[in-house]
Amino acid sequence: MFILDKNPSDIYGIRLFIDGEWKTTIVDAQLPVDERGILYYAKPFRSEIWVLLLEKAWAKIYGSYDNIEGGNPEEGLTALTGAPCLKMVGDDPMIVEKLRHYIQQNYIVTANTSELVNKMDKADQKTKGIYENHAYTVVGLF
Repeated sequence: MFILDKNPSDIYGIRLFIDGEWKTTIVDAQLPVDERGILYYAKPFRSEIWVLLLEKAWAKIYGSYDNIEGGNPEEGLTALTGAPCLKMVGDDPMIVEKLRHYIQQNYIVTANTSELVNKMDKADQKTKGIYENHAYTVVGLF
């Protein structure tokens, strides 16, 4: 995904699968911060910057950071892997069986919260550990 190793110029090439082809987006390591020097968007884990650079490349592709708020997991997974992604809707009567099959095949499976979760109050969401308008990785079905 990252074409260039860290270099003195802090210039990086990020390779993503966009519009059906692999494209390299060039970004620098200058990141948007507020007046106190705190990053506006993604926050690094320790001193890792790869997520910040990936986010910056994604924002560059889509025109701005504001244009990439939210989104669909399948779009991001395709951009990272080049693999096609399938979106299923919860009213499919075979959804549980399909999900079990995909998990057994070691597919990457994500789930978005539904309208049901969006109607829950924030305290109930926090108690259950599931939040509105959020995507989750599915590691198994019980």
